Amino acid sequence: MASDHVIRANAAMTELHYFERGSEPRDLAGLTIANDLCFVVQRANRIISRGSDTALRSTGLTTEQTLLLSAIAQAGSVRAAELSRDLVVDATTITANLKPLIREGWICTSVDVNDGRARRISLTKAGIERLEMAIKHLQQYERALTERIGGETNRHAVCDTLDKVAIAGRL
Repeated sequence: MASDHVIRANAAMTELHYFERGSEPRDLAGLTIANDLCFVVQRANRIISRGSDTALRSTGLTTEQTLLLSAIAQAGSVRAAELSRDLVVDATTITANLKPLIREGWICTSVDVNDGRARRISLTKAGIERLEMAIKHLQQYERALTERIGGETNRHAVCDTLDKVAIAGRL
């Protein structure tokens, strides 16, 4: 069973603290799974997701919800099926994640003028404000993380490589 790994960030979000159930995570270099691409990507995803959720805690949003709000903001008005396709998340997960955003009044739905059976999703004014707040928190977290991995050049290289991995993984 894999150990839980979490990133804790202090209030100023300038220093990241890693821990594994009360201790530092082990360096994977000596383990056979250290070169297992799927394991390493999954581990990094869990650690970074937990860190970003910690950074977002005061906003009342999770990382997934922030991603949804961002995608909706970028589209202006979008159908759930389009969100599902664009974010590579199944439709039932999208629907489940939208419900609390609707309850909080951060998004609203309306009938699609081109297809009366479909609903379009848009941000409300409160949703825009909440997203702006969340983005500020995530930017602080990302700046600290970027510093920890050696700066902007390394951040761009990691993003480029992970994008290539994601594209290659769509086999």
